[in-house]
Amino acid sequence: MNILVRADSSSEIGLGHIMRDLVLCEQYPNDTIYFASINYEGNISDKVLSAGHQLIVLEGNSEEEIISVIQKNKIRFMIIDHYNIDYIYEKNVKERTNIKILSVDDTYEKHHCDILLNHSVGADETRYKNLVPPNCQIKCGKKHNLIRKEFKDITLKTRNKPIKNILLAIGGSDSSNLNIDILKVLIQFNQFHVNVLTTSSNKHLEALKAYIKPYPNIHCNVDSKNVASDMNNNDFAIITPSVIVHEVMQLDIPFLVIKTAENQNNLYRYLREKEYLSIKRFNPKRLYSTLEAYQRIHLIPFINLPLEKKKMILAWRNSEGIREWMHDSSEITLETHLKFIESLDEKNQHYLILYGNKSIGAVNFNNIKNRQAELGFYQNPELHGHGSMLLKTIIDYGFNMLNLYKLSLEVLIHNQKAIHLYKKFGFTTTGRTKKIYAMELLNERH
Repeated sequence: MNILVRADSSSEIGLGHIMRDLVLCEQYPNDTIYFASINYEGNISDKVLSAGHQLIVLEGNSEEEIISVIQKNKIRFMIIDHYNIDYIYEKNVKERTNIKILSVDDTYEKHHCDILLNHSVGADETRYKNLVPPNCQIKCGKKHNLIRKEFKDITLKTRNKPIKNILLAIGGSDSSNLNIDILKVLIQFNQFHVNVLTTSSNKHLEALKAYIKPYPNIHCNVDSKNVASDMNNNDFAIITPSVIVHEVMQLDIPFLVIKTAENQNNLYRYLREKEYLSIKRFNPKRLYSTLEAYQRIHLIPFINLPLEKKKMILAWRNSEGIREWMHDSSEITLETHLKFIESLDEKNQHYLILYGNKSIGAVNFNNIKNRQAELGFYQNPELHGHGSMLLKTIIDYGFNMLNLYKLSLEVLIHNQKAIHLYKKFGFTTTGRTKKIYAMELLNERH
């Protein structure tokens, strides 16, 4: 089957549409794929060719031209990923060619298509009820993320806290021209090493290179050949609420988003609602204060929390994603929860963990005796990208603040993600039953 992808890239538009479409095309390995694009300045059509696809250079964005391309190349399936192609355009093309259309959308616009794909982590299928034909197949949300294979195959690195290495990735073309402005804030933190990820499509590249020249702690990576690996070496990321969000989530890198375009509104609102660090528009004072707050860790005893926060923690514990990994997966009542908190003492310490003002998880150190404790923790089920940093924080607190020598825990054998995380931080297996691994970590400094 011949497939046509209609998408553009440039220094002004950005590169994200083409990049995600290249990932989408990996789902059609046995088909012949054509990309139809306008030859804008700063485009990345070379990536289309290097991926083995064919390139058709368009004169403009007219229906007549694209219909001619479809007919000439006997196209049967078309992927449209373009903000300037609307419902009427799609309808006219489909009626005149009888082609099957997949529309990629992240702004909840009306479409005339057979398949609607919104791969954003916060995508809401219900919002498309009256925006697509009744028989349209809707693919929404995280399970449809277009993540490149290099991100899925990589071994995750342990993140530093406090932050040492920061990734700055404000789009390959930096169409908002924010890299230098952000760097002016970051250089105020002497401990940061900043890695700027950009491309030769960046119109401001020479100015950027000139700006960072006096700073040995700022590195500019242009046209990286190993993007996942380069990103993975960082402890924190400053990015836009765009495709790159899915990549830093895949790498489990904590991040802050700065909105730079209106088409980022939906993902920005979702991330803000889920308490991810976010800035609606760049402001140097806001960025500085946000980073400064994030550097501060707070562990608040359950007993000191207001009722609202106690209820929040109970909701976390009773969520399906948390309960399934507990020895006792039954739901806990509010009355039982509050009585339990009242019963806590020095030997059983439970904390809510905050980074800045964001609630990211809960931890318990139980049966504290002879500088040993049984460890348990869970992440805010609404968040992603904090697992490694959360566990590192907990270990540091247990060893440095509580002066413990050994942390022990039990984990269900089929919870492979947790087991991998524990092993990454040095936990070793000390025993097992049919259902449970026993693991421990020793404080090597004592």
